[in-house]
Amino acid sequence: MHTHDCSHIMSLVMAEEIGYLAHGEGLKAAYEGRTRFDGDRPMATHGGRHAFGHAWAASSGSDIHEIVTQMRGLAGSRQVPKPPETAALMVQGYAIVSNVLIFQGS
Repeated sequence: MHTHDCSHIMSLVMAEEIGYLAHGEGLKAAYEGRTRFDGDRPMATHGGRHAFGHAWAASSGSDIHEIVTQMRGLAGSRQVPKPPETAALMVQGYAIVSNVLIFQGS
């Protein structure tokens, strides 16, 4: 799961809204390490915009690259324990634009 994370809290709220994290439990899940790449609910496994910056239009491309890399099992030291067969990218932000992309392996 990857959500638009230009604000830490928004990514958790979005994950709660779709049921990836229990409603009202996002902060707790993050604090407990559950949203880390090696947690049971990994999010923003490449570190997100707070790790490498927010290049606006390029950010979503970076997110897509990370999802495909994780699904192929090629993410190296940040690889989730079991490469996902299905992944989601949720982007919500500027000008009230929202997108959801679902990736499914073959």
